[in-house]
Amino acid sequence: MVAIKVSGFGALDGCLSADRASRSAGIRRPDEYREIWVDPDHDWRVVPVFNESSLAPRVLIDGPAIVEETTTTILVGARDRLRVTAAGNYIIELQ
Repeated sequence: MVAIKVSGFGALDGCLSADRASRSAGIRRPDEYREIWVDPDHDWRVVPVFNESSLAPRVLIDGPAIVEETTTTILVGARDRLRVTAAGNYIIELQ
């Protein structure tokens, strides 16, 4: 496989909690670190782990990294970047 592009479409309410919406954008400090198997090229690595409640709109997270939510865990690949939209959704740019 040379490239893959995935898009999701759906209705968004566009609402964020006042606390989350008021946080400044930019690179955030991880909530913790965890050792995980990334891929054959990167082997085992200690990666940053972010809690979804600590991420503000317009935050960028370069992989490898993990974002944990109440009902899911998101793995950001070693060459990928996660962006939090103004509505609090996640976009992962695959490299």
